[in-house]
Amino acid sequence: MTFIQWDKSLSVKLKEIDNQHENLFRIINNLHGNLRIGQGDNFLKPILNTLVEDVIIHFNTEEKFMKKYNYPKLEQHKKEHKAYISEIKELISKDRNRTPLLARNILLSLGNWYRKHIHEYDKKFGNFVEEKNIELNNK
Repeated sequence: MTFIQWDKSLSVKLKEIDNQHENLFRIINNLHGNLRIGQGDNFLKPILNTLVEDVIIHFNTEEKFMKKYNYPKLEQHKKEHKAYISEIKELISKDRNRTPLLARNILLSLGNWYRKHIHEYDKKFGNFVEEKNIELNNK
C-alpha cells in the first residue's frame, strides 16, 4: 500500500526538482511499508541522519532554480523550507529515543507536508516557469 503517490499532476516542470520529489516519495513510502510490517525502527535508524540532509539538498535545489529564474515568491518559499527543517529537527530531538513514535511522526510529517507544499508552493513555481516560457531543458 502506497502512503503518498507521485503522479504527473505534481510535476513542477523542472526535471531535477521532479526527480528529487519522486525520490523523497519513495523514501516516505519505504518508511511506510516498513512501519506496516513492524520494521519502522530498523529502517528509520539508518536513514535518520541522511533524511534531513536529503531534504536540505532538495530545498537548496528548488531555491537555486527560483533564484535563477527571479521567482518573486522566493523569500516566502525559503521561509516554508526553513520552518519545515526546524519541524523535522524538533521531531528528531524530541523522540530520538522512542523510535516507533519518531518513525510514525516523521512519516506523517513528511507525507502531509509534501502533499501540501508541492500543491501550494512548488506547483506555483512550476506555473511561473511555464508562464514565462523559460527553457525547460534543465541544462
